[in-house]
Amino acid sequence: MEMRWTSVLIGLCLALLDCEGGKIYRPGHVYVVANVGWQSLLPVHSFDGPLGVNDLYIKVIWEEKFFYIHPNMDREGNPTGVGAVRITDEPLPGGTLVDLEYRFQYVGDEIGKKLSEMVGESDRTIDGDITVEIYSEHWEPKSGNVMAFAKVHRGRFDGIHKY
Repeated sequence: MEMRWTSVLIGLCLALLDCEGGKIYRPGHVYVVANVGWQSLLPVHSFDGPLGVNDLYIKVIWEEKFFYIHPNMDREGNPTGVGAVRITDEPLPGGTLVDLEYRFQYVGDEIGKKLSEMVGESDRTIDGDITVEIYSEHWEPKSGNVMAFAKVHRGRFDGIHKY
């Protein structure tokens, strides 16, 4: 009889607190991959001349640290071999809600977006490794006004996308 009352109390607690009874999240790392058109990348330095993969980046700010993520695609959308870059030293505890800022070039200025502005909480919650893909609104190499968006993949994602 006592066991039944305990079960009823636990059930009421979960219902009243809107708990997900028993969901266990796995720990995981956070990776970032830059699949943006080159017009969205920030230059390491400004100079007149051709810019290569190591001269351009997306800036990611995570827990007051700066990461410079070089492009995963060249100007034509072919793989550069950079892939996803891990930004966490240790796995984060399962259930951790991830929010980071990424900065890119838009119409000649450096602007930033927060992951929380682009992706819902359920996708940003650590349940194993996740990869934040920064990608271009559309692929238009000659235009300087292409917005960089973000989405989250479960696991490590090294792929390329021309959206």
